[in-house]
Amino acid sequence: MTVLLLSPMLEVFPGGRAAGAVEPLVFTAFCSYLLCNPRLLFGIMDSRLAPATAVETTAGSQEQWGMTPLIQPETNLEASPTPNAEERTTQEPASPGPDPLLVKPLFSDTLLQEHMTRISAHVRDRQIFKTKGLTLIGLARELALPQHHLSYILKYGYQQQVNDFINLHRVNYIRERMTSEEEWKMMTLEAIALDAGFASRSTFFTVFKKHTGQTPAEFARELDEEEKLTS
Repeated sequence: MTVLLLSPMLEVFPGGRAAGAVEPLVFTAFCSYLLCNPRLLFGIMDSRLAPATAVETTAGSQEQWGMTPLIQPETNLEASPTPNAEERTTQEPASPGPDPLLVKPLFSDTLLQEHMTRISAHVRDRQIFKTKGLTLIGLARELALPQHHLSYILKYGYQQQVNDFINLHRVNYIRERMTSEEEWKMMTLEAIALDAGFASRSTFFTVFKKHTGQTPAEFARELDEEEKLTS
């Protein structure tokens, strides 16, 4: 490539000397110039000398053929500012809307109270809480209520989940029996838990303390002390 570029100069070089007679100093200088300006080898004009329209046309042609332009067009970075970290953290999430069941409840307050009275009496009198593994579906079937109606009554009436509702009836049943029946005082805690519908001793202890603030053993000891005081 360098020889092809030099050939026109060698033909008109003063003195008519051949290519081999060109002074090494001139040849070296020209090669250095090409090394400093490699764009001349590929026919690309210097962006400092070319007009703006030529630069835009070259860049557009290169992008058309999937080439990365050597001269990237300037972009306005101020057009779409990016929020800083402080602005992002100060943006509060949107608050959730109101509960649709509170906006339009399934039952009036009077009807809700009637359902609660009927459910409590049914669960207590028939002792359906003794059924091990009782779920919302099983309780709704026993009460002859649609499942979503029972779920609504538990949540907005009793303000409890189904497990808490059933376990509270079990705890009340145990406290009543231990207070009023002598034979219950002779039963082991495991036997009491199984009779009330608890599946294990550990669950019985956890639930009993949650609703009474005492363990079953502490409650039984307290009953014994009260009985000694009254006798």
